[in-house]
Amino acid sequence: MKTRFAMAALLVLAVSLTGCMGDSVAPNDTTAPAAPQGVSATTEQLSWILSWDSNTELDVAGYYVYRTPVSGSQQGTAQQLTTAAVATTRYQIPGEAGQWQYAVRAVDTAGNASAPSTPVLITMGSSSGTENPDEYMVVKAR
Repeated sequence: MKTRFAMAALLVLAVSLTGCMGDSVAPNDTTAPAAPQGVSATTEQLSWILSWDSNTELDVAGYYVYRTPVSGSQQGTAQQLTTAAVATTRYQIPGEAGQWQYAVRAVDTAGNASAPSTPVLITMGSSSGTENPDEYMVVKAR
C-alpha cells in the first residue's frame, strides 16, 4: 500500500514538474496603450469626421470614441459612442446641435484601455432642423 501511495505521489509530482519545464505561460498583459494623439475633426461630404494618429503599439486592437456634453443636464458625463473597438482611425460624428467634447481611447488585445486623448471641442448648430457642417465651428481644445 505504501508503495502505491509513493508511486502515485511521484506521478503527481512528475506531472506537475512537466508543466513547469515545458512551454512557459505568458504573463497577463496589464499595460495599457498610450493615449491616441493628433485627434481632430474635419468636415467631409456634409458630415463631421473625427480622426487621429494610429498608435504604435503592436497589440492595439482598436479605439473607443467618447462624447461629453459641455452644457445641459448631462454636462461633463462622458458617453461611449462605440460599443466595439473601431478598427480604423476615423469615426463619423453624429450630427446633433450642441457643444461636445470628443476623445478617443486605444484598447489592446488584452482589453487594456489607454487614458483618453486630448479632447476636441465641437460646437454644432443647425438651421431649420437641417444639420449643415458649414454652420459648425470646430475648436481644437484643451
